[in-house]
Amino acid sequence: MEKITITRIARSNKTSSAGKSYVSLGIQANEYGEQWLNGFGNKSNENWNNGDTVEVTIEKKTVNGKEYLNFETPKSSRGADNSEVLTKLGKIEYKLDTIIKHLSGEDMLDRNSDGSPTPDF
Repeated sequence: MEKITITRIARSNKTSSAGKSYVSLGIQANEYGEQWLNGFGNKSNENWNNGDTVEVTIEKKTVNGKEYLNFETPKSSRGADNSEVLTKLGKIEYKLDTIIKHLSGEDMLDRNSDGSPTPDF
């Protein structure tokens, strides 16, 4: 992961061989001179402009003897899937509620999910 300062930026709407649209994003940076860094446009980089200092992971690729630089934005800044985040928050909330009720004497560990007592078998 490194910070770079954008000196030039180019966005291009493209279509994959599978027919899906995507944004190809090329940037030049002070730290890499005239060499282009290539990646995909997404929500975390849609507002990047010349002069911005951004954090990226850069990977060097060699294809047919020619070196290319690809970049990715950090996973944490790409925007997580909301349903995944909400599911994890729900689980955390349930665990905290269970702990609080147990500590306060309202032990919910011997109850069904609707709060009714578990039957004795």
